[in-house]
Amino acid sequence: MIVYKDTKAFVQVVHKPNKNFADDNKKDNVFVVDDESELANKIVSLFPNFDFVVDDSGNLVDVISNVPSIENSVEESTSLENMTDYLLDVDYRLTLVELNLNK
Repeated sequence: MIVYKDTKAFVQVVHKPNKNFADDNKKDNVFVVDDESELANKIVSLFPNFDFVVDDSGNLVDVISNVPSIENSVEESTSLENMTDYLLDVDYRLTLVELNLNK
């Protein structure tokens, strides 16, 4: 399996396990991970919500989850509801102006 450092996308090729089969111009931009390893399974299960953990030599040693918390989702949902209410209000007022009913 190769994992692209910039996008976190991964590719597995059955006949090339544990080899860097990336294009020549991308070979330095990937991590090679054993297809059967716990790390590979973790990457697949967390994708795309993970961050790389590398050692001092720049080798990939782990990934950690960065799944957005439920609290952030609730805050975003509330903001979206507020924005929707605001836009509906603005639309209503513009309609009144267009129909000359705003007096």
